[in-house]
Amino acid sequence: MKKNKEDDVLKKERVKKLNSKMKFCFFMASLMLFQLSANSVMSQKKIEFDYDNVPLKRILN
Repeated sequence: MKKNKEDDVLKKERVKKLNSKMKFCFFMASLMLFQLSANSVMSQKKIEFDYDNVPLKRILN
């Protein structure tokens, strides 16, 4: 069976669509991983303030 040009064109279009889907999935997966790592890093930092009888204006300055 001979390959015709239409089959080649269709295969190339499918490959282009697949490549764009793969790029999108890779981008979304990496974005989720970065978000998860950022959440775990930021959740470990705790800030505590110990101000007793101090005016709010002084604290904000």
